Amino acid sequence: MRKEPLLAMLLGVFTLLSCANPIEDIRSENSITRTKAAAQFTEDASSDQIQKLIHIMQATEDNGVRASCADALGYAHATSAVPALIDALKVAEWRVRRSTANALGRIADPRAIDPLIEVLDQEITDPNLSEGKRCAVWAFVNLKSEKVVPVLIHMLSNNPGKDNSEKIDYTTALLAAMGAQKDKRAIPAIADHLDSRAGSQAAGALGKIVDVDFTDDADPFRLPMPSPAKAKEWLQKHPELLKPQDKKDR
Repeated sequence: MRKEPLLAMLLGVFTLLSCANPIEDIRSENSITRTKAAAQFTEDASSDQIQKLIHIMQATEDNGVRASCADALGYAHATSAVPALIDALKVAEWRVRRSTANALGRIADPRAIDPLIEVLDQEITDPNLSEGKRCAVWAFVNLKSEKVVPVLIHMLSNNPGKDNSEKIDYTTALLAAMGAQKDKRAIPAIADHLDSRAGSQAAGALGKIVDVDFTDDADPFRLPMPSPAKAKEWLQKHPELLKPQDKKDR
């Protein structure tokens, strides 16, 4: 017998044994056990399992359990759970807000657009809660709405982490979401980041919007990455895109 199938079989048995009843394990006080339980749920989850997860999430006072239920519902792509997840998004606890934002992004149901935009509009000073706001930004990599574009532009233009390596993940999330919207109104704000620490991500976002590949693969010793230099060179030939865009021009 080949080692690969045997190893896969053993791993499968171990997974089943380690999380034999994910609905019960998701109530555990142990965060590792809850994480394993949440990961068991897929799009094949039954409606009964989904309803049990929703009930646990709504009934529990334990924010760790609530967050794990949200994770599970996201992994299951449970559209029936969207209203409950939107309610959970209002909970001012970082784990719950992070997990519900992630779940709504995975499910990508249009009903989540306005509630997630409300999270983006909030002024948040608590660094823990800002993690939930960053996850709400990431949700718009899957969710598409012209309504979120002005919000993302404002956030990117007023981003204090533009040249701060500690905030690069926040900047990366904003650029990824803006690229996913494919709206030309975002180009001036993105172009302003081509010389920042997130220059490659900015070039990638611009490339998605204008449908141009700015990848630089000239150096065989580096992974191919979008090139800020190529993006800037392209923009020099299309200066009209650096002017504020009307909604009709997007």
